[in-house]
Amino acid sequence: MNRYFSTIPWLLQRISGAVLVVLLAVHFWVGHYADWGEPITFAGVQMRLQSTVFITIDLILLMLVVFHGLNGVRNIILDYPAFLPHNRPISLILFIIGIATVIFGIYALYPFITGGG
Repeated sequence: MNRYFSTIPWLLQRISGAVLVVLLAVHFWVGHYADWGEPITFAGVQMRLQSTVFITIDLILLMLVVFHGLNGVRNIILDYPAFLPHNRPISLILFIIGIATVIFGIYALYPFITGGG
């Protein structure tokens, strides 16, 4: 067994994938199909984002997508034996990228979070 392999990231990858399937289905249904035939407008999205439930779901989606994507990139990189000794720096760089992405996403949702949307 590879000494750099950990069951926790592997398990979290599977859990985040399953939760993403459900949340994305809900997100697409509400965002694109709930008002069948009506065009998607900024005002409609803005109205939906006034709900704490939708903001919470969007924030959870943001964090899950970032984790799932970057953990997948980490797994692909560490599949190459040349990168195995660099596990920690690679993981740290991807962690920093993930934190920055989540902060940027929260910044984009901030007007809606504060109710000013």
